Amino acid sequence: MQTGLFVTFFDPREPRDRELPPVGPLDHVVLRHGPQLIVERSGVHHGDETGVSVERWFEAELELERATGAEPGGVRRPNMRFTSRDGLFLRFVSYGDAQERHRLAELGPFSAVVVRPREIEADGRVIATLAVADFPTWALTPNAGDEFAGAYKPDVAIRAEGAKYHPSLGPAPAANEPQPVRPAAPVVVPAARREETALAARDVELVQRLEREHSEDTLRARIFEENRQRSGANVVGEPAAWTTHYRTPVTQATSARAAARTAATEEGFSIGEVLWRWRFAIIGLLLVGMVTYAAYIAIRSAAPASAQYTTVNLSQRFSGTRWDWVVNGVRRAPDSGGVRAQGVFYIVSVAATNKATEGAVLSPSEFTLIDANGVEHLASSTASGVYQGPGNPSSPHMWPSSFPVGRPVTLSLLFDVDPGLGRGNVLAIADAPNVRVKLE
Repeated sequence: MQTGLFVTFFDPREPRDRELPPVGPLDHVVLRHGPQLIVERSGVHHGDETGVSVERWFEAELELERATGAEPGGVRRPNMRFTSRDGLFLRFVSYGDAQERHRLAELGPFSAVVVRPREIEADGRVIATLAVADFPTWALTPNAGDEFAGAYKPDVAIRAEGAKYHPSLGPAPAANEPQPVRPAAPVVVPAARREETALAARDVELVQRLEREHSEDTLRARIFEENRQRSGANVVGEPAAWTTHYRTPVTQATSARAAARTAATEEGFSIGEVLWRWRFAIIGLLLVGMVTYAAYIAIRSAAPASAQYTTVNLSQRFSGTRWDWVVNGVRRAPDSGGVRAQGVFYIVSVAATNKATEGAVLSPSEFTLIDANGVEHLASSTASGVYQGPGNPSSPHMWPSSFPVGRPVTLSLLFDVDPGLGRGNVLAIADAPNVRVKLE
């Protein structure tokens, strides 16, 4: 075989000896969904196969033209086998995205790569499967390497040994270079806002009124004491009026009662009279202490505990209790098949890998969308009719019926939200309660 990259179009129902011959050599090969091939050819070589009729050579060239779109009608043999004498390499990429993030390193070398409608096989091992999602993507399996498992890319670039990838693709990271991961944004927890309750406001007003009355009582007591000193009322048996400087004539009985009242102390008021005069101040101090303690208990019990979350980005893999997760992207759509959203469908593409037991299932109720204002939105249930089923056969969204252990399965979450929903949304998953996925 001549050096370079060759492709063979075949139908698995045909015998191997009746397959079309390989065509090539091909340069700058990119496989897109359809399937659609993007190739360049610097020459035409029909190989060294003997016994191949001209009609089969012509049909092989025609299939290549159909695959590239130069000939209408689409390919008639949906499977492709890429081979190269010196080995070939491939990369999973996003063709046409000049700002592609999370670029993946290339895989290889391989002796043969077979592309089927729903899987890609390299040297007999399935390295990628077609994800069931709202837009076709390839989901890499653990056979491609542990660092690639669960990653998603829509296109595949292929090259032969010594050749180069399509010039529009950016450079690939080294095979052992860790994929860049942006640090998680710090979680901002709004401080609890203290609000006075109606009861606290009334108590504060009462305390202020008591303090005013206490000030008035203190002033009266001082004036009373000064008047007593001026009028000589401190002399036992000679009482004086509270607010006059003059002594008034008193009878002997009045003088005796005054002497009895002042006999308890030699100067000023008795202890009981002092406590009675200061009763409002004492009650006010007690009320202030009670109100302060009640406010402290109420604020402490009402303040939410500061929850600590780990924030991850799109296409970043993380683990829960029973599942491994990768959130691939979001988009918005006005409807899902025959079901129209009340606002707009906010669609989140998620890949879940069962790492627990066979037969484990997921439900849309295990996912919550939290917007920038902290409002939670629940995903539409499987009974809502938004997923593909007898009541909505045209819906592009299908809820998986099974989740094989160790194999990533892609699903779509539909949230019926207000069309004016802004950015800054995160996704919460019940299986990973301490993780928040930054969606936009």
